[in-house]
Amino acid sequence: MTYALLAFNFPLFLVQGISPFLAFIFSMVATAMTLVIGRKGDTYSLVIGGVVVSYFFSALIILSESVISRITPEVPPLLFFLFGEIDDVSWTETAILFNVTLALGYLCYIIGRKIDVLSLSDEISFSKSINPGRYRLLIIVLVSAVVSVDVSVGGIIGFLGIISPHIMRGVLGGRSTVSMVVPVSLLGSSVLLLSNVISRGALGFTLPLTAVTSLIAVPVITSILRRHPNVD
Repeated sequence: MTYALLAFNFPLFLVQGISPFLAFIFSMVATAMTLVIGRKGDTYSLVIGGVVVSYFFSALIILSESVISRITPEVPPLLFFLFGEIDDVSWTETAILFNVTLALGYLCYIIGRKIDVLSLSDEISFSKSINPGRYRLLIIVLVSAVVSVDVSVGGIIGFLGIISPHIMRGVLGGRSTVSMVVPVSLLGSSVLLLSNVISRGALGFTLPLTAVTSLIAVPVITSILRRHPNVD
């Protein structure tokens, strides 16, 4: 949507101001679609629903880029956004990302104990006066808010949000709780910077940033699945 606004000559400052809100709205739409598709099944149905929604929006992106490139060929391709890019992120955008991530991360830390209880079972949650549906919705909104702001600035950087917490969980130990993992997961920025160094030419040639993070994710996720086949 942001790309379409630029293609139709909307002012750049206006597009930059509303892009996080548009990203949040569409992230909630995608989440709602995933929940509707997988609501009557188990966890695997939810995963399949996420895959379906992901392919749906990928198809929309390809179609929209094809149409926009014909209408306004002077607009640069969308690849810079799809591949992820942090080299051109300004200090103002960095400050916004830092404050938003810190605030929402702190909220996640506050409710970390409740998330730990939710991970056990709904019955235990009710016994602790925790409404599972309400807190799951709150968690979804918080995660969507953080991700939408990050993606609206840096583009799509694959798997970074998955591998960073698992790496930190491995460092802390198998008994680490959410309230322990959330603060140290901010060290995932080190993974991002290392990936950016590799993508910018450490190997003698440049690579898309999201390709580097995806390659790093392969052994991490494979190791997790081999050690914990039933990991969520």
